[in-house]
Amino acid sequence: MTYFSHKEEVIAYMDHFGMLAVCNSKNAIWYYFPSLNKRKFHKEHDTPGSFKPSSILCFQFDEEGQLPIFLFYALVSKCNKIEGWDILVEDKKKCIYENAACFSYRDIIVIACICKFQIQVQVFFPPDYDNEKIGSLLVEIQITMERNIRQFKRYTYEIGYKCQNGELLSEKDNSFIAIDDFPTDRKLCCKCVISKKHIVNDSICWMPISRLTYSDIPDSEITFENSNENADEGLVSLKCIFHDALTGKMENFKFHLEKEICDRKYLLRILTDEGWNLMHCAAKGGNSKIFEIITRETNEYQMKNEKTYDQMTVLHIAAKYGRYNICKRILETDDFKFLNEISLKGKNACHYAAEGGFIDVLELLIEHNADARATTKNGQNIFHIACIYNHLEMCRYISDISQFHDLPTAVCTDSWNATLHAAKNGHMTILKFLFEKNVSFTHSSESKRNALHVACDHGHFDACKFIIDNCPSLLNEVDFTGRHAGHFAARSGNMDILTYLETMMDMTKKTDNGMNILHMACLHCHIKMCAYIIKKYPYLNVQKTEHGWTTAHFAAEKGNNKGNEIEIFKILLNGVEDVDYKALTKNGNSVLTLAVKCNDYDFVEYLLRFQTELLNIPNGNNPREMCSDDSKMKLILDKYLS
Repeated sequence: MTYFSHKEEVIAYMDHFGMLAVCNSKNAIWYYFPSLNKRKFHKEHDTPGSFKPSSILCFQFDEEGQLPIFLFYALVSKCNKIEGWDILVEDKKKCIYENAACFSYRDIIVIACICKFQIQVQVFFPPDYDNEKIGSLLVEIQITMERNIRQFKRYTYEIGYKCQNGELLSEKDNSFIAIDDFPTDRKLCCKCVISKKHIVNDSICWMPISRLTYSDIPDSEITFENSNENADEGLVSLKCIFHDALTGKMENFKFHLEKEICDRKYLLRILTDEGWNLMHCAAKGGNSKIFEIITRETNEYQMKNEKTYDQMTVLHIAAKYGRYNICKRILETDDFKFLNEISLKGKNACHYAAEGGFIDVLELLIEHNADARATTKNGQNIFHIACIYNHLEMCRYISDISQFHDLPTAVCTDSWNATLHAAKNGHMTILKFLFEKNVSFTHSSESKRNALHVACDHGHFDACKFIIDNCPSLLNEVDFTGRHAGHFAARSGNMDILTYLETMMDMTKKTDNGMNILHMACLHCHIKMCAYIIKKYPYLNVQKTEHGWTTAHFAAEKGNNKGNEIEIFKILLNGVEDVDYKALTKNGNSVLTLAVKCNDYDFVEYLLRFQTELLNIPNGNNPREMCSDDSKMKLILDKYLS
């Protein structure tokens, strides 16, 4: 009776420690006791021979602490609970062995095993599997395995891969290349015997290594003009060390440190002209071994608590570039003062983790009580930032955490919600996710712009179609000036959007002050769109706004895109219904005076040469009076008006 009263609690503990796995099948719950399983795994028979194998991911544990078998059992139990993962079945037998487990996920097979001090993972793909999809799937699987193993906080381990000659579940094979060693720069495999010696292939690394190369770093990024020691030859070596820290090149870093810097460790404290110290560079470069050397060779407390001139901390930088181990190293010491510090951009470390899409880093920060609910200076939270940078999995992760349940629907400065941010950037997967999560598509900003307006304004055709399909009422909405979706399509110059909208709405509707879509296309100098609209809707060419502006006036005004003013002006003059190009605005401006005001040199010179009648319009503003202090414009006016 006592057991049954505590059954659920006992089972939960046994499951957590790997003594028992609670497994679900289609028909019932079943229990797996791994310590009772003596079934042997035979590679020749139990791996899919016709499938394409990946390289072998390894979690190498400390030999002194050893790797308890129950940790592996617990990992198998956790993997079995991952959505979409199922224990592989063969001849009605589940493919779980004493030291291995086979999972099916989608149409691939994932094998996890324990061998000496390593947990090894290999993925097998069908022979016709799309090679372009393999990389992203391996990243997903590695992140999943890391997240589960990381829950066992007592144990330390290093992540890496077996070389291309490596064998799964072979006690004779001790090959291991740490992830910090990638890219390897054609490194010889130090584990293989001479007869099998080879260059380590960087493709065995599942994760994209975002380290910089020397050519990626402009000379202006590492300068020491503000240093009192800028004449010291040691700065040449120091520049090399900063390069090595940024690129994560361990061997080069050690060489320059030991052979050139030697005892002059004071050089390591010098800042670049952007206020970056060597530790900041190592945090960006991501090589945790280089980071450790810097902590030993310098005043760790001082360097770790220094900020760059744009107020970024070493934690900000490590979080932004997804350097999990470096973030962990920083957070696990007691003397780091800037957990929730913000940069000049108003972002804390959680914002930078969301910007990079690094879920593991965000989890780590939350574990250490970082403020993941904070907003930036413009009111953006971590969910907004994940949407802006197109990180779908980060969005899923944030939305699934109860303490963040309100973040997806929150609004930031100017009343922008997540849907508006996704529409602005044209991120289709994010838009679909937000729609599934019932995040409002009808929400409008303070200026009354909605998701359709924003998608049209930034020229995202697929986003426009998706928004219209799911929220057609937005076709009838206007912003605070009366601009509809057609105006924003004309503003962006996207012909596909414009012609698509034509089939569903009245494109000739004006704004509150009388601006039509041809006015808008002229303002932003979209020559193809102007030609299309004037042919399809010729009467728009003679319409004026309430302030007396014609299409020609808008062609002379500054918009988002300049350079086609002369060609557009010619199109307007040759329309079926010609523009009144000599008209004045209510402020007395002609096409010429507006062009002068906007310093449009080529257009002004064209008008002065070929449209001299613009100089004799009664009651019009004087071109010279509209000229600013621009010397080039004054010379043009002097040339034609003297």
